Amino acid sequence: MGINSEQLLLDASNECDRICDFIRNSTRQLKRRGLVVAVSGGIDSAVCLALACRALGPDKVIALMLPENQSTSNSTELAKELCERYQVQYHAEDISSALEALGCYRQQSEAIQRVFPDFTQAQAFKLVIAPESKLASYHLVVEIDGEQIHERCPADVFRQIIAATNHKQRLRKGSEYYHAEKEHYAVIGTPNLLELELGFFVKAGDGIADIKPIAHLYKTQVFQLAEYLNVPDSICSAQPTTDTFSLEQSQEEFFFRVPYQTMDIALHAINNKLAESEICQLLDMSTNQTQQLLNHIHNTKRAAYYQRSPALTLS
Repeated sequence: MGINSEQLLLDASNECDRICDFIRNSTRQLKRRGLVVAVSGGIDSAVCLALACRALGPDKVIALMLPENQSTSNSTELAKELCERYQVQYHAEDISSALEALGCYRQQSEAIQRVFPDFTQAQAFKLVIAPESKLASYHLVVEIDGEQIHERCPADVFRQIIAATNHKQRLRKGSEYYHAEKEHYAVIGTPNLLELELGFFVKAGDGIADIKPIAHLYKTQVFQLAEYLNVPDSICSAQPTTDTFSLEQSQEEFFFRVPYQTMDIALHAINNKLAESEICQLLDMSTNQTQQLLNHIHNTKRAAYYQRSPALTLS
């Protein structure tokens, strides 16, 4: 049968109009003059930039490119192509030296060296979900002499790598708010529904924003809007990546386990309270495969409670 995504089909024209109304009303409500969007060369930030320009006009939008030493080699070029497509002004600021000062790269290396003692910052690495694991355990992958070597990643090593790497999202968000406050603008957040529900964002990092225009959309729907909004094909056709570690890494191997199309359908089915047997048919999966995926989603959503929680106060 294959994956059935008919229920995720949008009327792209109406949805764009609806989101643009939301952006305009939100900007007025916040009493801001325009919008700041950090663009990475990925599909989500591309759609958010296109919607912002459509809602307020490109003269009221600032795009930020904030690459660093471990960014994907073509991310800035893709972001520039996007900005030129929508004729929006942009600022490109390399944040590598700031991350160096914060200790990001040193802290990553110190953790990795507990598994690979000879690791240096000149080598490339990434984290991937252990394929044989039903739980969220990880492999640390380091490139040595052109070969990618996998080793089990102990929990303390994993936590330090993630904590150090999260400096990137938090530093980028600080840059976004600097430009926003300087111009009396609002900050656009780019997470989609899939990322928000499963916690695929950094608390006090890319989870923070003034307006989140695609937070109600599944990733599949973001791609539908991208086509309607004439986002460059170089962005639409690229595999979604984390753009986080120095080795190229898909979102699937780091977080979602399955392609986003599959995860969208499964999460949509859960949110609409479909029976497990119906989900099996929708995904064309065995009962065992479906149970594993649903368990992964439920466990990930529970873990994301902390990500989504505001500060707790004594009332």
